[in-house]
Amino acid sequence: MTFIRANRSTRLKRFLEAGFYPRDMPPPFVSSDFARFRNFFRSNWPAIDLKKFASDPEYYSIPKFGRARRRFSIVNPINQFKVADLISSEWKEIRSYLKNSKVSEFRPVFDTTGSRAFFQIDFSLIERRLARLLAENRSVLKTDISRYYHTIYTHSIPWALYGKSYCKANYTLPIFKTKLGDRLDKAVRQCQSNQTMGIPVGPDTSRILGEIIGVGIEKELAASIPRFENRALRYVDDIQIGFDDRESVDGLLGNVTKAFSNFELDINIEKTAVLGVGESVSPDWAAELRRYRLSGRQRNQQSDLESYFRAAIYFSQENPRDQVLAYAIKRSRSFRILDESFEYYVSLLLQISRRDTSCLPAVVQILAEANYRKRPLDRDLIKKFIVDVIRYNAPIHYYFEVSWALFLSKALKINLDRVSLKDVFSAESSVCALLVLDLNSRGQIIGGIDTGYWQSLYSADALKSNMWLLVYEATLKGWLPAAAPCFVSNDALFGPMLAKKVSFYDVNRNVPSTRKDLRTTSWQMFLSKIIFQNIERYF
Repeated sequence: MTFIRANRSTRLKRFLEAGFYPRDMPPPFVSSDFARFRNFFRSNWPAIDLKKFASDPEYYSIPKFGRARRRFSIVNPINQFKVADLISSEWKEIRSYLKNSKVSEFRPVFDTTGSRAFFQIDFSLIERRLARLLAENRSVLKTDISRYYHTIYTHSIPWALYGKSYCKANYTLPIFKTKLGDRLDKAVRQCQSNQTMGIPVGPDTSRILGEIIGVGIEKELAASIPRFENRALRYVDDIQIGFDDRESVDGLLGNVTKAFSNFELDINIEKTAVLGVGESVSPDWAAELRRYRLSGRQRNQQSDLESYFRAAIYFSQENPRDQVLAYAIKRSRSFRILDESFEYYVSLLLQISRRDTSCLPAVVQILAEANYRKRPLDRDLIKKFIVDVIRYNAPIHYYFEVSWALFLSKALKINLDRVSLKDVFSAESSVCALLVLDLNSRGQIIGGIDTGYWQSLYSADALKSNMWLLVYEATLKGWLPAAAPCFVSNDALFGPMLAKKVSFYDVNRNVPSTRKDLRTTSWQMFLSKIIFQNIERYF
């Protein structure tokens, strides 16, 4: 097998096509056009306009557990291009710095074919490394940073690269402004209207920024904890340190807290625990769910399905912070379900999705595939589910749930009434707005739509606002014809994108895979692990 080393252009391509949008966006939201014309934009965007451009991201929150949610950012493409291009151009320096880590699971290697710019976290590898730590030590201290990405101080990026004292002593000097750390600091701030608190959560560039600071924290810990590199493990902000009776938990926690605070970060006490001797151990819910098998007989299948999902609900109640129900649904895709049992299976999926809306992407995937394969679907039941999700979540601004319900309507060609969407028409969400405009263009909204609020957003300043995606994409598609598009075409930065017909919303994009594709994907994932285990010998 031949390995192709990613050059600057390939790195930028991966950031823009696979690492632009946050995870769990509905399938039509893609950025491959943006990546395709990357070299054109680098050469043709006016440098002076590019340098001073700053914008607001659009926030897209995803359910986490209970009422907790995780906030992601859809960053303006101009600013995201600048961050991605800077990291791509200076990758040699960044990679050299990241490879100093002896405890991080992250390896600075681009995935040139996968769904994201980098290989994803290998939790099986982490479990093996944790098992070794517990074999070598009496106990393991496990902790992480409270709201890591959201509380990163952007000035701490150069602190990690060069040291805090050096940066504070030299930050006003012209030579400091030319350093990578300061340029990254500025580029990231411009992604969020020059705010210094937090970095965008969602783009794969932020994974690199978070890793830079993570390695800086490791340096602090290595200076205060003997043999740190031989008895520690880190993935993202989660840190695990082995220790024995000669050390106190409070002493270790004190060193960790100090290292975090040197980067203006706080320890997450709620997720701090001691593993190993004295730890209470509960059954592995994933292993329990993997043991379930489905009968091939119709009369037994329904009871097997009910038993499986009842167990999943029980385990989710016992482990509320874990994604038990989402795992259960994804695993259920491997079941061979008879047509006679399929509608019952769907009713269980919808029931689970009402309990835990983070399951929506997986459920929509299953229903869209079933529709493609002409499996029996109770469309009236599914329509009621869609309407209920929209009516409940739109008024409280839970646009993740609304967007996936709208996409399910599109995927199954289920028409919706105007009255069901009344709270969506005032949504400050480009994601929901574009899905509604798409459905309307297909004649799937009975009674038409109200675009008054979205049209009121049209102005030149909107291209720097959190609604840039709606303003740009609706102009490209001609979905809001009453709004004058001239300010988009005349813009020095968005105008060239419009001229190249760069789209961030593909009207033809449906769920990405069928069951046959899943088998292929599983083989590709296995192959990727083999590549990943050996790839650093080459790079």
